[in-house]
Amino acid sequence: EDAALQKARAMRMNGLLIDRETVLVSMDENQNGCFIPWDAKHRSSLISLRQLSALEKRTQDLLRQMATQLRRGNIAAYPSQNDKHEACAFCDYRSICCVEETDARRIVDKISHADCLKQLDTEEGTDDAVDN
Repeated sequence: EDAALQKARAMRMNGLLIDRETVLVSMDENQNGCFIPWDAKHRSSLISLRQLSALEKRTQDLLRQMATQLRRGNIAAYPSQNDKHEACAFCDYRSICCVEETDARRIVDKISHADCLKQLDTEEGTDDAVDN
């Protein structure tokens, strides 16, 4: 790889992309994954419109649940943790929240992209067919 391509790849975006050929080619006409997290060989960052809608709905539902809990005064610190990170290590409020090392943590299991989409499809009662 030449230096320009390496530099461009270092600045490549990450995230999810709509699984539509016209959209993908418009964003990266060479289809080499230089600017977006996709190329013809690696399709793991692609999501259908139906799946994106299900993800949006799930996110909105979670935000509503969180807002309801906050309105009810349920604001106890219950930090998350996975096998690599603990939320407290990055929290600006660590010094005032009074969470102790021995307090309970929400364990967040890593889930693959494919398993996440299957779970969304199951929750929404959809199949994994790509939208046309």
